[in-house]
Amino acid sequence: MGSLDGKIAIVTGTSRGIGVGIAHELLDAGATVIGCARKPLDAIPGLDGHPDWAQRSAQLVCDQGDYHAINAFVQQVVDTHGRIDILVNNAGGTVPAPHAEDIPELVQKIQGTPRSDDDYERSVLFHAFAV
Repeated sequence: MGSLDGKIAIVTGTSRGIGVGIAHELLDAGATVIGCARKPLDAIPGLDGHPDWAQRSAQLVCDQGDYHAINAFVQQVVDTHGRIDILVNNAGGTVPAPHAEDIPELVQKIQGTPRSDDDYERSVLFHAFAV
């Protein structure tokens, strides 16, 4: 038995990368995982060789930039599984830039990028925030 047996998890951004890794860890621990990405996929990637994971997972479409899509996605999960026990908001991104001062001020406000008058601290804070 896994430590998360019977738990229902949503993981956003499960088309690749960190989201897939998080989904796999939750599945390995026994959770049912509902993943989402902007583009349709048949399943969460990397389920080959894990038929039990395939039975306890689904991959749906949801654009995290559209709150109507988010509401519909969450409602679909609740309608299908009755509840949500775990939520991992992995999807998203930042404006690619090597230094925080290269990011327009409006984008900093929208993203909530930490501010500092010190160039080094501002860059470190930005990259820590972006990860």
